[in-house]
Amino acid sequence: MHRLKVLMNMFFIITTCVLTAVALFTNILFPVQSVEPVIFWQILATCFLCAVSTLVYQFERIPYVLTVFLHYLMINAIVLGFGYLFEWYDVQNWKSVIAMVVMIALIYTLVVLCSWKGLVKEAEKMNRKLQDLQKRR
Repeated sequence: MHRLKVLMNMFFIITTCVLTAVALFTNILFPVQSVEPVIFWQILATCFLCAVSTLVYQFERIPYVLTVFLHYLMINAIVLGFGYLFEWYDVQNWKSVIAMVVMIALIYTLVVLCSWKGLVKEAEKMNRKLQDLQKRR
């Protein structure tokens, strides 16, 4: 149950960050008149796969630094792959590709910071509960 909660939380954080990036991308960096409604389903599918990819952190045998690196590569593969498939960016336009890679890095960093903040809060909550249990003894 805890894993599902973490997975859903990651999905919401990722989706919020991606929607913000899409707004920035389509309004400022590479302005377009409108976006196709199907993009919302594409974004949800992509964000879901990105959230599922966080399960890589469950493999404790892999060193943490390597896990973070592998996860970052997975995110790039998912987003760039789906972006190519769904024609979110022009592969022939290097500025578009660079913008996607930079946006992925920024979103990845923001998601990591948000999830880290949530983990710190959860740890503090658990520590308070442990202190309360120790006081009762």
